Amino acid sequence: MLVELKNGTYIEPDALTVKKYLEHWLTTYGAPNLAPSTLESYKLIINRHLIPALGHILLQKLQPMQIQSFLKIG
Repeated sequence: MLVELKNGTYIEPDALTVKKYLEHWLTTYGAPNLAPSTLESYKLIINRHLIPALGHILLQKLQPMQIQSFLKIG
């Protein structure tokens, strides 16, 4: 958390939506650790499917039933 504060990438948990979390994850963890083709595949899945369906939900309020409903539809 201290590194994120220093770098300006820290996001207050109260305001963290699924969209913000996924975008943060892609930048902070995905890009440095994944092969370019894998990263592009993840970006495609996240931007086309996950963010439109779940991106508006606060991460701390995301419920298993919401994920299950998404998986049934998708």
